[in-house]
Amino acid sequence: MKKFMLILVVLTVVLMSCASPVDEPEILLTFEEAVQEVYEMTGATLFYSSNGKTMDVTFNKATSENEIPGVCTDYAIEFAYYWNEVKDYDEVFGKAYFTWVPSNSSTLYIAEGNFAPNGTSKIREQSGKFGVNANDQEMDGVWRDVIVTSILYSGVRFLHFSRYINNHMWIVIKIGDDWYDTEPTSWDTGLNNYIPYKITF
Repeated sequence: MKKFMLILVVLTVVLMSCASPVDEPEILLTFEEAVQEVYEMTGATLFYSSNGKTMDVTFNKATSENEIPGVCTDYAIEFAYYWNEVKDYDEVFGKAYFTWVPSNSSTLYIAEGNFAPNGTSKIREQSGKFGVNANDQEMDGVWRDVIVTSILYSGVRFLHFSRYINNHMWIVIKIGDDWYDTEPTSWDTGLNNYIPYKITF
């Protein structure tokens, strides 16, 4: 019996010494901080260029050696990719959706889509223009493409950071029943931090 008790004590000590360390609490970002983080991730992959070659702006907030030329469609695609797929912030806060107003229209669209390998869409190749890169069915990005799966809203424009916009694409994020506006392109090309705010339709 004494031998059994000794083995039991030794086993208990061994098992206790193998206990896993206490996990450190994860530091969570606020929604606004998460948007700023993804703005920076997006900006570090792109510099703004209307011709796909040279930088159009004198200010480029986030930089890295991996940057390639892009326009607002590319910024929107990369923001949605980092938000929904890389950081999984769609599960933490809410999903990022594509928003745009075509150049020849005042109708605003909000859409969701699936990411596809670069080269899936041929819009740029077919148009011969770097700036012609999206329609209501697909988006031709520089890092990856998007196939639109549904149009969630088609209607009157709302103010986008105090202005009515056309010929532009950006991201809105849906949290519960509310929509929040963001601006990844202009964040990278200017001094404004484009803090997300609730949209009034």
